[in-house]
Amino acid sequence: MAAGANGRTVRVDFLVGDGDLSSPVLVESWGENGLVALRLQDPSGVDWPTLSLTGEDGTSLSPRRVDGAAGVAWFDAPAGRYTLSVCDRLGNRGSGPFWVELPQ
Repeated sequence: MAAGANGRTVRVDFLVGDGDLSSPVLVESWGENGLVALRLQDPSGVDWPTLSLTGEDGTSLSPRRVDGAAGVAWFDAPAGRYTLSVCDRLGNRGSGPFWVELPQ
């Protein structure tokens, strides 16, 4: 409901649906020109500056390059086990294990 300075009031009904409570999803990953490419998706948009890979030794890696329109980020990550962490634009954070394996 809104009231104007002239005393008129207006009431509008609206429905608030379920909010987006899920974090971005890792759709696929692949090797490309010596880098590891990750494709992420989220209905509200990926908050790219929050994307990181953290190694078992605690070292955090940021993407070398991001193409937000394509939903892809590239990392210069050596082989090993990492924790992938990212938020969407609404602040929903997700994290999970991610392994980088180099071709033999």
